[in-house]
Amino acid sequence: MRRFLASVLAALLLTSYFASGASADSVDNCRIAASSRQPVSLGFPLRSERLAKMSNPKILVLPYHLNGEPTFILSDKEKSNFIQAGKNINSYSEGNNRIDFIFNPTIEIPDTVEDMNSLKFRQQTSWMDGDYTNSTWGFVEKVISLSDKNVDYSGINAVVLYGQPSVRSAEIAEAMMYSNDSTYLSIGQKKKDGSSWAKPLKTAEGEISNAVLIFNRTEVSTISHELMHLYGLTDLYGSQTSPRFSLMVDSSDKLLPFEEWVLGWLPDSNVQCVNLKTELEPFLKGKTFSINYSSGDHSLVIPTSRTSALVVDVLKWDNGQARIIFYALENEARPPITCYFPTGSMCGDVTLHLYGGVGKHFASPAYNLVVTDNDGSNVEIALIPKNQINTEDSIQLIAKAQSKAIDYELKGRREAADKAAADKAAADKAAADKAAADKAAADKAAADKAAATKPLVKQVTVTCLKGKTSIRVVGKNPKCPAGYKKKA
Repeated sequence: MRRFLASVLAALLLTSYFASGASADSVDNCRIAASSRQPVSLGFPLRSERLAKMSNPKILVLPYHLNGEPTFILSDKEKSNFIQAGKNINSYSEGNNRIDFIFNPTIEIPDTVEDMNSLKFRQQTSWMDGDYTNSTWGFVEKVISLSDKNVDYSGINAVVLYGQPSVRSAEIAEAMMYSNDSTYLSIGQKKKDGSSWAKPLKTAEGEISNAVLIFNRTEVSTISHELMHLYGLTDLYGSQTSPRFSLMVDSSDKLLPFEEWVLGWLPDSNVQCVNLKTELEPFLKGKTFSINYSSGDHSLVIPTSRTSALVVDVLKWDNGQARIIFYALENEARPPITCYFPTGSMCGDVTLHLYGGVGKHFASPAYNLVVTDNDGSNVEIALIPKNQINTEDSIQLIAKAQSKAIDYELKGRREAADKAAADKAAADKAAADKAAADKAAADKAAADKAAATKPLVKQVTVTCLKGKTSIRVVGKNPKCPAGYKKKA
């Protein structure tokens, strides 16, 4: 009997747990697979050669001097650009990754500016023809081989070949990610000896699995972007539906929460995994998901296949205001992210500041994301299947969200007005206190000045006699006491 009661109690507790909406799938189920055909992608596992696997990677910056050009020496400004890029990456990693840059003396190479320009312009043709020897990859391999006798590559995790012509010409900024992954090496172009172009470069001191070629580019954002490829991220630009808020799209000084998670820089506790079959497809009345963004960036992930997922990211931007973004991720596509646009806004432009975003819709082919609530710390969302969007339950849920949006807008305005009034009162008090302090200081200064400039009163001393007794009286106009006569 006791065992039966215990079983009933356990069943009731379990039912209560799932009914409360606490049934999050294990985050391991949301680690969607990386592309087997690409050197980097937003999937798992991250290949072992990538710099995100290292807490303190050593990156060799190798300046190269082109034939016919004035002597090129890396300037202090250019060095500081690399150092700043390293600081940016350290910030992305929440302090868990720190780059050691090693600045090598300039090396001489036989190539000219014209060769580099030609390399840039024939790049696409070289890739299409499979002639990697005349591509940027062939150039990097050649320079590493030429420099091997004079450069110590011991302990180096990545190399940046860096050149700046005296006259502005073509620009190159490209990362090369090599790997010993046999599956990846079996795909793609082969060298004449049958080996893969993606196999790590050989040096006397060991293999180089990460390289960047920079020619005629100096921006910190460019350096940071190319280095992040070596960490394991892929390009996200190239489409009108590319997301904002990522360095891999533009010069934004930020990464998407999902990108951070792939690199191991967003803890599992900040990732919510949703099971498509058990939590979305059987659409339940009032079913919502809550994302607590008070403790930093968050990612809600819904795997849709082995290499794809729907993702809801909540991230802090600019002055710390939280924003929500909804997109589909497909690791075999280029670019891999398709961002869904909220009603009347650009992709990712829904702010959660001051209870914002409530009532907003993001329309995707399969689901509409509706922001149903937001209290400034937690945002609540519903993912409504397309075939359920016009049901009574969905209409009521959306109407309730829109009603809340009106209430929150008024509440936000009141709070903003109250804050503005409080800020003004504080500013007025500070101004009054400062004025009083300034007046007191001015009064004291005037008094001190008056005391310093006041003429001294001349003191006169007289001697007064009374019989044999004599006294001295000092003053401006001294007089002898009664009974005393002034001594002549």
